Amino acid sequence: MCPVAHEGIDPVTARSIQDLLQRLTRRGTTVLLTSHSLAIADRIATQVLVLRGGKLVWDSSLQDTADSLETLYFRLTGQPQSEDLAWLGSGRS
Repeated sequence: MCPVAHEGIDPVTARSIQDLLQRLTRRGTTVLLTSHSLAIADRIATQVLVLRGGKLVWDSSLQDTADSLETLYFRLTGQPQSEDLAWLGSGRS
């Protein structure tokens, strides 16, 4: 299992990690990647599982959809609502 650590690292290291994961999969190694970054997962994943509330809502190849992973994710889980982000505060005093 490999949690993706692309945040807070330089672009060269991020690309090196991505290249390593892709080399491993080409050799037949299964890599279980966990990430909240849909853009990264969209670039390097071949099979995707989407969880919502601890339940599996999608398990398929990215080739099975014409949508980007972000579009697919929000179609499956719903669009975020501003009231869902109340913990950020209203910005009002």
